[in-house]
Amino acid sequence: GLEVIMDVVYNHTAEGNEQGLTLSFRGLGNSVYYVVAPAGEFYNYSGCGNTFNCNHPAVRQFILDSLRFWVTEYHIDGFRFDLASILTRAGSTWEQQAMFGSTWEQQ
Repeated sequence: GLEVIMDVVYNHTAEGNEQGLTLSFRGLGNSVYYVVAPAGEFYNYSGCGNTFNCNHPAVRQFILDSLRFWVTEYHIDGFRFDLASILTRAGSTWEQQAMFGSTWEQQ
């Protein structure tokens, strides 16, 4: 049968940088949901905007809950993580997790 692999983006959100409008996560806590430099600006590892702080337990739970939702409600068979290497930047505690597996780059 047909299997569905969903492309997910957890490396950044649509919300702007520290000078932009507050639309969602930024209103809940900058340093919880985004990787913030000591001077207060948001890091932009992807080149697409603010970098989601996948090292924070609340963000990890958000990611796991959303993946679980797609599997449970829509029976998604797997996921392709956009720019997965950004999810495990320095200081990450994901290394012991089997969630992301090995990332690879298309040649």
